Amino acid sequence: MNWEAVQAVAESAGALGVIASLVYLALQVRHNTASMKAATVARSAELLRGRQETWTDPETASFVGRTLSGESLADPSESGRGRLMWIDFARSYEAVYYQYVAGQLPESAWAPWREEIRISFSSPGGTVALEAMRASGYLGDDFARFVDELLAERRGDLGRFRQHWQDALERARESRPATGLGSPDA
Repeated sequence: MNWEAVQAVAESAGALGVIASLVYLALQVRHNTASMKAATVARSAELLRGRQETWTDPETASFVGRTLSGESLADPSESGRGRLMWIDFARSYEAVYYQYVAGQLPESAWAPWREEIRISFSSPGGTVALEAMRASGYLGDDFARFVDELLAERRGDLGRFRQHWQDALERARESRPATGLGSPDA
């Protein structure tokens, strides 16, 4: 047998082995990327589960509604809870934003978060909280720019949105019982 022929066969086999390895690695990377995205979606869903109390506890839901509406929280402990709520919201939103920017969160999972961020920071309470957090340095520069751009692109909607909040706040005040827990007279 000719050594040149053996060498050519060996080189061809080596080249096929390299190609097979590259195909295998590409498939593994694709699988790993899909797994990473799925895990990121699951982590973002965990953030929502952490807020489940908000929707199941009437007192907490009322507090969150007042905080979003910008209603004055005169009680110092309630005011502190309001600040902590906004910091928690901002940190959750910022984490999800950076996961999206890194390509770990698919557009279909990001779109509802994006809308929640817009709604939260467009609310009367959110506008005030956003400025306070920005002044205190609680927001990363990239995330703060994103929020500014997000709010700017829907600026025309904000007047109607704020009016909706004010109307809802007024209806809530009117529906409170005249006496008892939660009433202004209590």
